[in-house]
Amino acid sequence: MQIKYLESDPKLLPQHKLLQTRFGDYIDIKWGVLEEGQRVKPGIRCYYRGRLIEDEQFFNLPAPAQLPQASRFIGEAHLDFVSVTPNKSSFIHSTPQWDNASSRISLILKPWMENLVNLRMEERSQIESYEKDLAKEAKRLLEHIFATTGLVSKGMLPGESSGRRPPTRRNEAPSALTGGTGGPGPQEGQTAPVLEATIGQIKRWGAMYEWEITSMGSASKKSDVVDINGRKILKINSDHPMYQAEKEAGVNALRLYMVDTAMQKVAEVVTVGKSIEDYLELVDNLSRDIGAIYQARFRERKGTSRRGTINFRVPR
Repeated sequence: MQIKYLESDPKLLPQHKLLQTRFGDYIDIKWGVLEEGQRVKPGIRCYYRGRLIEDEQFFNLPAPAQLPQASRFIGEAHLDFVSVTPNKSSFIHSTPQWDNASSRISLILKPWMENLVNLRMEERSQIESYEKDLAKEAKRLLEHIFATTGLVSKGMLPGESSGRRPPTRRNEAPSALTGGTGGPGPQEGQTAPVLEATIGQIKRWGAMYEWEITSMGSASKKSDVVDINGRKILKINSDHPMYQAEKEAGVNALRLYMVDTAMQKVAEVVTVGKSIEDYLELVDNLSRDIGAIYQARFRERKGTSRRGTINFRVPR
């Protein structure tokens, strides 16, 4: 892929370096600001013997979820001395070679990236106060679904005890996703659980990620989870085209989009190390339950057209 770098800003001119690690290995790296009009994921594209192994690598430097201007940061690094997995799908990050390469790249990029703060961004969306309120409602709604169904437990998320099992409902089999190996058990013929969707009956699930609506400066990601001073924060990208489309559709559509986006990210986290089939099955089951509670809430509003806009709030 031919990358076109921005060359009009003297403080952000593209750089090309040959770096040496303390082990004596060499890193051929080039980086700069992506010229506008290109559909390329931001971050460093990492190669092994000419083959692209990983992209969107920021080496512990601010990503677009923390610094919107980083959505224009782009580069290429050749790491031929770092071991890759047998199927060459990723580098092995647990090796000293990766650690040395990562720290060396981070050190050389940090002062240059500080200049990104002043990069003018043309395509950022304006976040209105009601969007932040919707995010709080959406978070409580998703927590209610987790508390009711037991498909995801607190123990399955980072920072919680992995030894806990999720709650199960009467006459329901425990979720197989709680174990350290294997995937969810067969769900053929299983019907959606009854969700107590009546106003005032919201169940508490407990702390999840904090949620923030963030303009990331690009449409490359729906959301991302970042660690800020030990706090895990889910950043939902307001610049994503689907976010903006749902915003135009109305508050109910936008709230549901937020719930769905967070659900996908949580499913991604709790199925790390499992198969894509496990991830898709969990997403399908959670989508079913989200739809069920939304249907119930819409039906509670008697006399309102099914196509109309219904503004309901999840109780605190």
